[in-house]
Formats: sequence, C-alpha cells, structure tokens
Amino acid sequence: MSISLGFVFWGLLLVLMDFRIGGFDLLPDVIGHVLVAIGCGRLAGESGNFKVAIVLAVILAVCALVPGADLRVLQVPVLTILEIWQVWYMLAGVMRMAEARGLPEFALSAQRRRRDFLVVTALCVVLPQLYGGAWGREETSMVLSIILTVAGFVVAIRVLLVLHRGKARFGN
Repeated sequence: MSISLGFVFWGLLLVLMDFRIGGFDLLPDVIGHVLVAIGCGRLAGESGNFKVAIVLAVILAVCALVPGADLRVLQVPVLTILEIWQVWYMLAGVMRMAEARGLPEFALSAQRRRRDFLVVTALCVVLPQLYGGAWGREETSMVLSIILTVAGFVVAIRVLLVLHRGKARFGN
C-alpha cells in the first residue's frame, strides 16, 4: 500500500514541478503521469476511484507526449480539467481506504484537500478569463496572479501531504 501511494505521490510531484533549462523540461510530465498510473493500478482493488484515475493518468501521459497539446474548448484548458478529475478520484480512493480502515479523520482530510484542489484550480482557470477583460488593470492582474499562484502552491503541497501521510497510515 505504501509503495503504491509512493508511486502516486512522486508521480504527482513530478507533474506539479516544472523545471526548465533553455526550454527543456528536466522533469517531463509524462514520467509523472506514468508513475501515477502505476500507483493507482496497484491500488485499484482498494477502490474503483483509482481505476478512473488510471484512465485519466494514461490520457494525460499521452497528451504530455504531444508537443503543444494544451487542448482548449471555449478557452477552457481541457488538460487542467482532466488533472482536477484525476486528483479528485485519487483522493476519493484515499478517502475510501481511510474509511475502510476506521480512519474517519484522515478520510475527512482527504475530502477537504480534494475540495480545496478543485476550488483553487478552477479559480486559476476562471478568474484570468474574467479579470483579463472585465478589470483589465495591470496591477489587479498582477496581484490576482500572485494570490492564485500562492494558493495553488499551498493546495498542491497539502494534497501531496495527504498522499505522503497515507503511506504511513495505511502501511503495506
């Protein structure tokens, strides 16, 4: 169990981190998505939510291989929506595991983190669409960008912490 959650943890960490030198991504997202798929595959017997997360991880891995695959439908980045769903289902699987082991406080923690991830990531998608045209002030845009970046970073760390703590809580 802990090894499987370790795959998910490290995979998600690789996806969330973006280190580039001269435009070259030192930590390609495809590796992270493959690690998430492997980890979720090993956890699929614990909850059907991990099965959904596998499918999403495979789709995201394939898209990561295609240069410029930032799919947009009506100005909404489809890949971001897939990533939200992936985290939603992974944490739903963690919630089921916690509930099955009599750890309601840990299940609640996972539930809160998935809600936080959904809300903050959705705001990161929606608000730039609104403030770009409606407010249009450079100062407002800068402040909002900083707030969204910090909030996204904090929420991502909290999601990773749930996965990391799950390794210890669920054992082998």
